[in-house]
Amino acid sequence: MTKKGKLIALLSTSALMCIGASGMAFAGTAHWEQQGEDWVYLDSDGDPVTDEWKKSGSNWYYLDSDGYMARDQIIVSGSNDDIYYVDSTGAKVVNTWVSIDNDGDYECSEQDDVTTLWYFFDSTGKAKRGDGTAKVYTNIPYGTDGSLKGIFAFDEDGHMLSGWQDIELSSGAEKTYYFNGENEGWASIGWEYLERPEDEDYGDEPDDAEAWYYFDSNGRAIKDQTKYIDGFYYTFDETGAMDDTWVTGTPGISASTAAIATDAAAFYTEDTGYRRTGWIYTYDPEDEDEEGDEYWFYLSTKGEAYNDEAKDASSKEALGVTATDLYEGYEYENVAAKVIKNKTYLFDGDGHMLTGVLQLTGGEAYRSGGSKLADGGIYYFSNEDGSAEGAMETGRTTYDDEGEDVVYYFKDNGQAYVNTMVSGAIYDSEGKRVEAEDGSTYMLYEVEDDIYDDDGKTVVITAGTQVVVNRSGTVKKSGTVEIDGVDYTIDKNTYEATEDYDD
Repeated sequence: MTKKGKLIALLSTSALMCIGASGMAFAGTAHWEQQGEDWVYLDSDGDPVTDEWKKSGSNWYYLDSDGYMARDQIIVSGSNDDIYYVDSTGAKVVNTWVSIDNDGDYECSEQDDVTTLWYFFDSTGKAKRGDGTAKVYTNIPYGTDGSLKGIFAFDEDGHMLSGWQDIELSSGAEKTYYFNGENEGWASIGWEYLERPEDEDYGDEPDDAEAWYYFDSNGRAIKDQTKYIDGFYYTFDETGAMDDTWVTGTPGISASTAAIATDAAAFYTEDTGYRRTGWIYTYDPEDEDEEGDEYWFYLSTKGEAYNDEAKDASSKEALGVTATDLYEGYEYENVAAKVIKNKTYLFDGDGHMLTGVLQLTGGEAYRSGGSKLADGGIYYFSNEDGSAEGAMETGRTTYDDEGEDVVYYFKDNGQAYVNTMVSGAIYDSEGKRVEAEDGSTYMLYEVEDDIYDDDGKTVVITAGTQVVVNRSGTVKKSGTVEIDGVDYTIDKNTYEATEDYDD
């Protein structure tokens, strides 16, 4: 943008002619009169008028305390000590920017280090200024031809403010603006990458001395809130700096955005700053030094990590549900499930995606759509690499337990069959398929609990029954079989295996 041009006015011929014509008035009439290089205005008694405005033609002129027409200076007059400026012809300027070197004659209470003081005089010739404090004005023309309109602020002495400014509004609220350089002064609108205010604590890192800020159409910095800008969500801290890392605890939400869950953790793309969505693999929000483990997180369309503290704007709370890893022994608190692209995933209260064979206790873990993962149910969330990682498994699944295969059978809802016979094989109380050990064709197995059919209604094998299973887990339902040199006969109704004895 073009800077404002300093007012350079020349003594106009029309002004001289106008005042000169007034000076030819006859005796006893108030009139202008030239005295050397100065002009005075004499009243009807012939006395000079002092400390007063007089008009000649279309212009107003000011007579100072000695009665001489003032030129090229600030004029303070009126009951409100209004501030005016007269140019080199002595005419009062209107709709004009004026600059004065700050040589110490004029104090600028808001910014003492500026070398140039700028004023704007409106259509009445009065300087824009605050009333006891700084004030913001809109639609102030600027540029070489005045075609641009901007937001400017002026202190109580009429001095244009620049740089960072906290200004109290008439409502009592304090708002932050950035008014650019001392010879510019217009309020920034939109995105600006700026040095932080001098009183802002940004830590010890030199790179943190600058930050991205966003200024609304009224010039006010967006602070302590999340705002939807050009298709993305951004969050700004209490100083107005854009967050570009993990943030825990959502600030107040702009009225122009949909509600966002309170106390959620949100992740931002570094440098660009907008809230990420979908899957990310990164460190915990609290791990600022990035020295710990990385985890998979799933971020909503508003950038929030799913199930952070077991809360999400689109699902029910699942407080109190614990997931226990049946192989590693880990326990995860406040877990909840979520369906993502038709696959179900489990997240703990810190937002970490969970994998492994997990048993849920303490309640029912909700997932989107209102369906639930059962209290006490056993599920497998794939720990295989690739696109299947973390997705809930269904159907017959083999789990690698440190080189040993363990077979499960998961229902369509993901819950493992337990104490159930499915496709002729028994799945025990831990969901594991019972099968003969390596090196053996058959194995005797004593059923600890009643075994139901796969609809869960009919007992097919009663507790305490000894049955025979093969390497693939299939229960032998009739005939005879030899195990370790001993013959057994199978009851075709109960599947019980009875040892044959010689008489």
